[in-house]
Amino acid sequence: MNPANPRLLRLVREASGKSQEEFAALFGLRQAIWSKYETGHAEPSAGTLAKLCAATGCTEAFFSSDAPEMPVGLVFHRKRAALSAPERARIEAEACLRALDAVRLCGRAGISSDLPAREGRTPEELARAVRRLWGLPSGPVGSLVGELDRHGVPVLEFDFGTDLLDGFFLDAGPGGVTCLALNGNAVFAADRRNFTLAHELGHALLHRACFPGKEAEDEANRFAAELLMPEADIRGDLAKTYAFDDLGRLKAKWKVSMAGILRRTHALGVFSDSRYREYCVFLSKMGIRKQEPPCGLEVRSPRLVGDLIRRFSRGRKRSPAAFLMLSEDLFRKRYGALAAAK
Repeated sequence: MNPANPRLLRLVREASGKSQEEFAALFGLRQAIWSKYETGHAEPSAGTLAKLCAATGCTEAFFSSDAPEMPVGLVFHRKRAALSAPERARIEAEACLRALDAVRLCGRAGISSDLPAREGRTPEELARAVRRLWGLPSGPVGSLVGELDRHGVPVLEFDFGTDLLDGFFLDAGPGGVTCLALNGNAVFAADRRNFTLAHELGHALLHRACFPGKEAEDEANRFAAELLMPEADIRGDLAKTYAFDDLGRLKAKWKVSMAGILRRTHALGVFSDSRYREYCVFLSKMGIRKQEPPCGLEVRSPRLVGDLIRRFSRGRKRSPAAFLMLSEDLFRKRYGALAAAK
């Protein structure tokens, strides 16, 4: 058996939400010893590794497997400052572990993400390139999660345990698999989930090696707006926006938030600065910025990972849990609902 992978030891510990001291105490170890495991300066004994496997549901083969570094888009998120460091590490680690599973399943099926390279394109040009590559017709996209499923972009949906974070991307690099982590908290409406996925896809395509900042957030928003509301298709609708009721009509058609449509009218020069501010104030006074009316878009769960699990299971003696190097209990906890969905 190969030595334990320090990065996997760290990810599993962080996903538990425990500090090094708390995690080490589970196995009768001092924090300094566990720290050496995570940095690769010491190797867990066979007994410690066996206890670790029993406690976490990961197998010895998992801990000795390869775990490539993947850029994680959590650094770009506008609400990252509101998250505590341990909470942020827990969410990121859980997403990384699920992304490793998704990458293994996609690799086994010969699937890579069907996405264009940036090649110097602006965010709007890149969004239009995605629509062309995916063969999307003009007009509203509808549920973006279905398109991501069809084009090899795994959406890793799980409850983050907080409503301060919508999602982020994890990227295996050009030619590989791009994953999007999505907060499954029921507080998020379908139109908000749609924009989150578009926004994080924009980050993945635009900012693999970029320093986070306001410019990156603005670019991801521009990408998402053009992907979901192409200027060529929506400008005519926006020009007919004369009253507040028109925002509701456009929300129902384009399946995006009223706030998103309002930003689009401003970005495309349909609304002046003063008129944009007037509408924003009205939305706030009406309480609509916090709780918008539904747009008729159904909340859809991602299917790609579940489909790959079921495809792997057909006619095979080896279980998908064994392939992913997880115990059956951990596999059911992480993927039971996905694997059972039809």
